[in-house]
Amino acid sequence: MAADIFYSLRVGLLLLFCAAWGALAVGQTDITSPAKRTAPTRHGAQKNASAQKRATDSRKMAGDEGPAALLQKRFGAAQAAEQEGDLIRAESEYRQVLGLALEELGDAYDKLGSLPEAERAFKDAAEARADSGVALLGLAVVYLRQGEFQKGVDTVRTLLSQEPMHAQARQLLGKLYFSMNRFDAAALELQEARRLAPEDSETGVTLAFTYLRQQQLEKAQKIFAELLQRHGESSQIHIMFGAAYRETEYVSQAVAEFKRAVALNPSYPRLHYYMALAYLSQEGSHAIPQALAELTDEIRRHPGEYSAHYLAGLIYVQERKLEEALPYLEKAAILEPENPDAALYLGQSLYLLDRTNPAVRLLQKSVALTKDPSRNQYQIAKAHYLLGQFFNRQGKAEEAKEQLALAEKYKAYAAVQDQQRLQIYLGSGMGGGDDLKNAVNSMEGRAVIIAREPPNPRGRKGLQPARPVARARRGLQTRCPASGASRTVETRIARLAVQPRTCPV
Repeated sequence: MAADIFYSLRVGLLLLFCAAWGALAVGQTDITSPAKRTAPTRHGAQKNASAQKRATDSRKMAGDEGPAALLQKRFGAAQAAEQEGDLIRAESEYRQVLGLALEELGDAYDKLGSLPEAERAFKDAAEARADSGVALLGLAVVYLRQGEFQKGVDTVRTLLSQEPMHAQARQLLGKLYFSMNRFDAAALELQEARRLAPEDSETGVTLAFTYLRQQQLEKAQKIFAELLQRHGESSQIHIMFGAAYRETEYVSQAVAEFKRAVALNPSYPRLHYYMALAYLSQEGSHAIPQALAELTDEIRRHPGEYSAHYLAGLIYVQERKLEEALPYLEKAAILEPENPDAALYLGQSLYLLDRTNPAVRLLQKSVALTKDPSRNQYQIAKAHYLLGQFFNRQGKAEEAKEQLALAEKYKAYAAVQDQQRLQIYLGSGMGGGDDLKNAVNSMEGRAVIIAREPPNPRGRKGLQPARPVARARRGLQTRCPASGASRTVETRIARLAVQPRTCPV
């Protein structure tokens, strides 16, 4: 069961902290709302102005006018230089325009959850501007989210070779090392980042989480106490501390933090869901009644909460109470139709209840929605296995053979991952032979450990103007035939942001 619902804990918890501290900074009420950027915050790092000067100088030209105004000013400077006959400066300014526009494009794709497109945009931005620290940071964050940790390390080291005192880069390097289970190296980088930007709360909480992974409880608690003094008490901050404790198997401390959060605000979104996870982590199947009571409370207060419906469904699947699981999994599948997880377990339950036709449709949907087979420790192997069984019953030998082969391949990969993670997740005895406890200890839980999600439809609509820019990439490197100056400006970037004049004659 644990292998079926495994999530990437390391990356998710780090991204939770990015979103959470961003939310604290702007006064959001829900730490699970996506932050504006998943890159490390700039709070505190502003003191390190000299180290980050090259990455920020171009943005200062716009003051508080935003990226469109900055592009306009850069484009105007380029045109002025071209008209004065200074083609070298003109080309440099045009490259700045391209680099800045690509950075904005990469950020938009990142917010939309289109990581391959974000990667390409940030790469091109870094090539367009040799000193683009923003692009390198954005690219490294994309690598972190994609699980390409060594590429992220290499990218950050490129930036640090130019700016060794860059606090954000040190923080991100620490997160990458953390994700590689290199906790000693992570602690060193995060300590340096904290020295450079001592007021940066995100760095502090990530360092505390690293200390917990190193089983240095007192050091972590000291940082938590400092953060509590700085930000004050709230359900939000206690939930975040509880998340860190739960994922490092300090379950008693996690329960205490969640209970404190309940005392402060029992209606805080997903809070009772967190309590359910903590109870299951602590006692496994023995805590099912308590967990279900918390989930029922969560659903009553927040009926549109996917995580509570999903976890309740998983509990009933684990208990082989498939009929009881169906309404929860059906609701979860409705709430997040593009999420392959609810579709998978709903399809499995229906298949085992001999409702074959809807089951097969859901299993095939889950396969189609699973872009990365390693998701949740190759849980999609279950869908391939059941589809293989279905095709066998239909007499479709070739289709069955293909599905069963995929199931065996992914199960083998999952077994390797199981061995690699035993020390982290079972090393302190939390496994105890209880399948449900093991499953909950290794599941992401979405609300406790948040991987950045695409914005809601309203937020997505606001980002869509970046899409035409991507389709205009073929317009790069157009030239003004009379002047010969490189006009490395995308036609649609110009139309969307800077309203350029035509080439001079």
